[in-house]
Amino acid sequence: MAAMSKSLSTVLLLGQIAPGSDVGHRHEPVLGSPTSKDRKDDVSLLIATSTAVLSTIQVLRRIIRENAYGRVGRELQHLSLTVASFERVLYSFIKEEVICDPRMDYRDKQALKDIIPLIPMEKRHAILAGGVASLLRHVTVSMEDTKDVLQKLSQNYDPFWENRWSATPFVITAALFYISRRRFVLRHSFRSILLAFLPSLRNVEAGVLALVCYDYAWRLLYRFSKLRQLKVHHSRVLMTLRLFLLCQHVLDRTRLNRSKSQRLLIDAPIEADINDHLKSASVLLIERVPLPSEIYDRSHEHVGLTAFKAGTSVLLASAATARWLVGDRLFPYLGPYLSAALVPYYGVRFKKACRYATRLLMDNPDVDTIRMGWSLFGESYVARKLALLQAPKIAVRHQIFVNAHGVAAGRDRRDPSDIGVRVFSARSMEHVKQGTWPGECPATLQQIGLPHARPVLIYIHGGGFFGRFIAKDLFNLSEWAVALGAVIVYIDYGLAPEMQYPHSLNQCFTVYKWVVDGGLGFVPSSVAFFGESAGGNLAAALTVKCILESIRLPNGLMLVYPALNMNMSPSPSRFLHQSDPILPRAILELALNSYNPAHGDSAQYKFNIHDPMVSPGLADDGILSQFPHTTLMAGDLDPLLDDSIDFHTRLTNLHVPGALKVLPDLTHGFLIYGDLVPAAQAAIDDMRATIYAIFKRSLV
Repeated sequence: MAAMSKSLSTVLLLGQIAPGSDVGHRHEPVLGSPTSKDRKDDVSLLIATSTAVLSTIQVLRRIIRENAYGRVGRELQHLSLTVASFERVLYSFIKEEVICDPRMDYRDKQALKDIIPLIPMEKRHAILAGGVASLLRHVTVSMEDTKDVLQKLSQNYDPFWENRWSATPFVITAALFYISRRRFVLRHSFRSILLAFLPSLRNVEAGVLALVCYDYAWRLLYRFSKLRQLKVHHSRVLMTLRLFLLCQHVLDRTRLNRSKSQRLLIDAPIEADINDHLKSASVLLIERVPLPSEIYDRSHEHVGLTAFKAGTSVLLASAATARWLVGDRLFPYLGPYLSAALVPYYGVRFKKACRYATRLLMDNPDVDTIRMGWSLFGESYVARKLALLQAPKIAVRHQIFVNAHGVAAGRDRRDPSDIGVRVFSARSMEHVKQGTWPGECPATLQQIGLPHARPVLIYIHGGGFFGRFIAKDLFNLSEWAVALGAVIVYIDYGLAPEMQYPHSLNQCFTVYKWVVDGGLGFVPSSVAFFGESAGGNLAAALTVKCILESIRLPNGLMLVYPALNMNMSPSPSRFLHQSDPILPRAILELALNSYNPAHGDSAQYKFNIHDPMVSPGLADDGILSQFPHTTLMAGDLDPLLDDSIDFHTRLTNLHVPGALKVLPDLTHGFLIYGDLVPAAQAAIDDMRATIYAIFKRSLV
């Protein structure tokens, strides 16, 4: 790779945080263009985080003098230690990871407030483009919320009620005086005195009822108390501090890599990534123990995303319980029915389902169990019917098969090697061939050459190479067929572990050649590739294969949270988001081993992983320089975020046109929960707009 100046290589790393767009109304943002007022780059984010920490310290210094005693005072003392530690950690982070100038004299710059002016404003930093950026955003939110609680505490809290004299000593003194008077003055026996204290049965019942009412009243008051709010926000700040500290080993490992011209976030794979005997104790502990549910401040999380996370755990827990009840032999036959029957039980006890699913994925991840849980949501007959009822009516929505020789085999599978292909089109295939449109062609579609043009979208689904969510695909692709006017070809490639690399990729290649050679009855005027998650890997690998075999390249790629570096090397996003609801670390590792079994052989790991059709992100510059316009999109809470950032960085260094869109507060797989989270639906609309732009550029 040609060397680049440091300022240029750092400017090209963080994509625009862009809202969704409608077809034909917006062009996708280009990296490096001026940001709008509501967008933040990494420098302003770092300054905002530092400012939040310093302002919280100022409020703490002022309020702790007035509330130095009682339980609130003790919690304030603990909080002050946590925030002070954060100030030191953030100071070291800026000094070592952002400024990185060994010639700088820091003797008179020992405080965070002194080092903030030294942050370079004219460039962006690779490390802040990855998972650390989302962590810093959570730090800022947690600090701001904590500061608000502290300010309300200083205005409304009266420490008198905690510092008042306790009534207990007076009650004990009165009781002792009463007993002494009855015994020594009135000469009553101890027996008669004790009997006077024994309550009647009715008094016991009343006392128990009073205690129960007092307990619940105290719990209710405590739930809304300033002390509880303080403890909750303290725990959130403490959680982000722990994550920051644990992320240091990733930052240390990749520092050398970031000093090079490429400045990539994912380090070169080494044998220690898959060999437990070579890993550090801290890494082993974090990989085997589930991260706490409070890993991030969820007070600002959309309720739809929370419901989706709980629902995912419910489905996996139901499938795992069903397998435990019926055994491995009967699970393929009885599993779907028993799993569906268990969903209401775990739906009520979803917290138990979350714990069960987490332990299942940590201890014994299994393809069949995970696939069964996913199928209830995205593969079942009911899910498909509901999707079709909601989807718009289109002229073509049928399945055909293509044999291994690239010849259409009809509507029925005649051979196990036949490849399933689903075709979506708003107009009949006869209209496509003739270049006509039934009725009047919409103006937005005329801008991309319709009705005479014949654009085709090759859609490669995700699902970790061993699953899929076809119900959501049926709905989304039916809408896209109407909005884009294109013929959409959905490749139903064989799933792992029954079919592994390179067979799945070869199937996609066979279908693509069949399409461009006129298999649909026409030669496409323009072709776009779309791939999400594992499909993003296959779409990028398919482009590599087309380059190597000199086959017609697509006009553009749209890759959504793709897996482009098929290794277990750590990176900020992979480390910090390894509890993702769709792609936790255990499923990521299971997917790699299922699709490419050679990945599990530590002796061959470092060599096999560099196959450019397994890890397109590691392909040679000569291959990547021939890529067409490539747009990447990922959420900032996605463990695969750094895959997209590194791939876009390499393409940009090679002057390949494209864009990178990092969407805040979205996890992996947001394509399947667009109906629950408005931000996810806006991203889906933006994908459609990006594909529209590919077809429009092909006319130029």
